[in-house]
Amino acid sequence: MIPASVQQLFRLPDDPALLHAGQYAPGLVLLSLVIAIFTSSMAFQMTAHGRAQASSSSLLHLLCLLAGSLALGCGVWAMHFIGMLAFELCTSVGYDPGLTLLSVVPSVAASFVALATISRRAVTAPLLLCGGLLVGLGIGAMHYTGMHAMRVGLALRYDPLLFALSLLLAVVLATLALWIRFGLRGWSATLGPSQRQLISACVMGGAMSGMHYMGMQAARFVGTIPPGNDSDSHRPMLVIGVTVLTVALTIVVASAVAILRYRELFRHLQQSEDWMRSLLTSTVDGVITIDKAGDIVDVNGAAERILGWRRADIAGRHISVLVSDAFQSSAEIVYLRKDGAPVAVQRSMASARLAGQDVSVLFIADISERRAMLAALRDSEQQLRSLIGNLPGIAFRCATAENQPMLFISDGVEAITGYPPADFLGAAPRRSITGLIAVEDRAYVIDVFRRSVASGEPYLLEYRLLHADGRSRWLWERGSVVHDPVGAARWVDGVILDISERRQMEQDLRMAKEKAELAAATGASFVANMSHEIRTPMNSILGFTDALLDSPLTPEQRRHLDTVRQSGRSLLRLLNEVLDTAKLDRGAVALEPRDYSLRALLDELASTYGIPARAKGLRLDVAYDPQLPAVLHGDALRMRQVLTKLLDNAIKFTAAGAVSLAARLDDGQLHLLVQDSGIGIPAEWRDAIFDPFVQADVSTTRRFGGTGLGTTISRQLVSLMQGRIWADAAVPHGSVFHVMLPLNRAQAGDILTARQAGATLLRALRLGKRDDAALALLRHAMGAQANGLAPLLRAIDDFDFSQAQSLLHDLLQALQGEVP
Repeated sequence: MIPASVQQLFRLPDDPALLHAGQYAPGLVLLSLVIAIFTSSMAFQMTAHGRAQASSSSLLHLLCLLAGSLALGCGVWAMHFIGMLAFELCTSVGYDPGLTLLSVVPSVAASFVALATISRRAVTAPLLLCGGLLVGLGIGAMHYTGMHAMRVGLALRYDPLLFALSLLLAVVLATLALWIRFGLRGWSATLGPSQRQLISACVMGGAMSGMHYMGMQAARFVGTIPPGNDSDSHRPMLVIGVTVLTVALTIVVASAVAILRYRELFRHLQQSEDWMRSLLTSTVDGVITIDKAGDIVDVNGAAERILGWRRADIAGRHISVLVSDAFQSSAEIVYLRKDGAPVAVQRSMASARLAGQDVSVLFIADISERRAMLAALRDSEQQLRSLIGNLPGIAFRCATAENQPMLFISDGVEAITGYPPADFLGAAPRRSITGLIAVEDRAYVIDVFRRSVASGEPYLLEYRLLHADGRSRWLWERGSVVHDPVGAARWVDGVILDISERRQMEQDLRMAKEKAELAAATGASFVANMSHEIRTPMNSILGFTDALLDSPLTPEQRRHLDTVRQSGRSLLRLLNEVLDTAKLDRGAVALEPRDYSLRALLDELASTYGIPARAKGLRLDVAYDPQLPAVLHGDALRMRQVLTKLLDNAIKFTAAGAVSLAARLDDGQLHLLVQDSGIGIPAEWRDAIFDPFVQADVSTTRRFGGTGLGTTISRQLVSLMQGRIWADAAVPHGSVFHVMLPLNRAQAGDILTARQAGATLLRALRLGKRDDAALALLRHAMGAQANGLAPLLRAIDDFDFSQAQSLLHDLLQALQGEVP
């Protein structure tokens, strides 16, 4: 429901005679338009200053926006008031001071919205329409509030249609005025900033004036004019006063903004000067300022450091103390330090104006280190070229394509391929390394190269290449892929060497090895056959010698037969050792692992070797670690052979003292030790004694005899059992042999009993003579397991057989190294 007071404003009289029309003074109308344009221009300028400082000072931007809003608002109000004064009625017109001043508020508010909108760098259509609506309504409110402040003898009414049209026109013109600033950006190529600002001010001022005079057209003055009520005579003074006040206020506001702008510029200038001073102080390049006469005006800290001069000492001196010609065109010249030492610098020069005079600014950079680096780089490059040139092969860098196009290849390619390096380089090379590779190897080489590029791993190749003379050469090539920072393969660097001579040498060595192996196999076969052939008649000789010794003989005959028997036994032992060595060398010996008792084996050896030990006055000690299992799994015959040979050597090379045999558990392995107090082994011979036919020195062979094969056979057997053997010095004298073997526990309980072993041995002894059949039976008994051997030896001691112990010892000595 519209209030009655509002409806009264739009109710026109029925009698047209009551409506009074006025007229406008053209000069005042033009003045109002000029004021609107002038204040708009000043407001736009202040807003532009504030927008330029928005990034550095938001407060200054806000102050400029408020000052511009005040100037533009007062200008719009002044335009409206002068426009009201330009309207002449046939009666006097007065104004209510309160409402007149109040009408300034919507004008300033509308101006703030307008300037805040156009101060943006970009604006959207909804924002533009919203700003135009607010500005138009604000100008309309200012206009109609100012008209309502009029005091006239007639009633003020409004034409409803023109009233609404005036508000609509106010919104449209306000939107147009706001848009025009952004719309002119497309004409920046033809219109300068000042021209665009003037056009925007004219549009804004015209829009505001148009709103005012359209609103004036909607006004209707109704009533009867009292007689004698003439126009106001004070109108010119009001016009002049309002105009002067508006212009003065605008100028004052603009001056205040200019002062703030000047202060901001001065602050920026100081910051720029401080930044420039800090830059010149901290820069690594020297800066020298000289006047037109060549006198030095100033130098920075870097120049002091480079030239060795202090600023206070060099200021005012001529530039010639540093360089003979400061203006020469060369970029790299030599300056002189204070101490007279030359320093190479890179120089650039610029002209400037300082304190009203022309000066030249020299920028110098010390390039002594760079020159030294370049010299070192040249030396390094020369050294690299010399190394590549003397490389006995080819150094190359190629692309990652399959045909390996060369990016670089050394001169050594000509010696290997017969073609000059130029043939392999360029965008279209005449030939490639891949094309010279033998057809049989080419696919393999390409495949390895491709996989290396794909995986990034280095590659290694050996292939044949066809020389220019038609001959084939073997080459060795190694290369690695080089990647760029993102991981992509860039190229491949590598070397190629000629290995034809090495290949020929390897072939010759293979042929020589085959011939040597054939000769060794032939020799071993011959030795084995001869050993068998000699051993058979030797057994017969020893058997008949024993038989003759059992018959009645003269002392001289018995002495001669004893000599024959001892010599025969030595020869038989030598034949057995040679045969064992031959079999082990050609790998003809295989282990036969079974469960056996190591403790019984040690007792057997103690009983067997107790006789010769006691005969030499030696003590034989046996020690068995209780932590060792009672039954082990392995080849008891090979174990006995190793320990027999070590005990035999220990007794042989010990003149007095003791010999000990021990078995221990050491880090989960079986550790056997044979220690004596004999002549010992020098440190330099402890490894050599395991070589065939080697003893500690020649005198040892002369004093004690032997072939030097016992330790060799022991090492081969221990290696066959996956163990190791070594010799060491004993304390206080003598030697100790260590045998370290895997500890394999028993797998079954099928061990030959003492009664079975004793019965077999007794049957062999009852034969009464040493022939192969008796030896085979005894070998069978010993080849089973050793846990019954100690009771067997005790049975031999109790058996009433002439020289049974001596016969048993002789038989065991004959069998101790024999390999069945």
